[in-house]
Amino acid sequence: MKDLLVGKAYAYTTDIGSANNISQYVNLILKWAIPVVAGLAVLMSVYAGYLYMTSQGNPEAVGQAKDIIIGVIVGVLLLFVIGIILNTIGIK
Repeated sequence: MKDLLVGKAYAYTTDIGSANNISQYVNLILKWAIPVVAGLAVLMSVYAGYLYMTSQGNPEAVGQAKDIIIGVIVGVLLLFVIGIILNTIGIK
């Protein structure tokens, strides 16, 4: 991370962009995290659907597929709640 003097404040340059304060840095992280989490959620949903469809009534496989689906839903909801909280307090 390099420090660049911009006016009287420091601009921190990272691999994902530059930020002048913590709110801009959190915003940069969210801009990268949301598409990554969305892609992983789709992949995990497809995998869970595959497990469910190929379980042939096996209760362990059905339970594993349902656990994955619940985990995906909880993860996506948590990301949305974090975005709403940050938007409410004015970071985004």
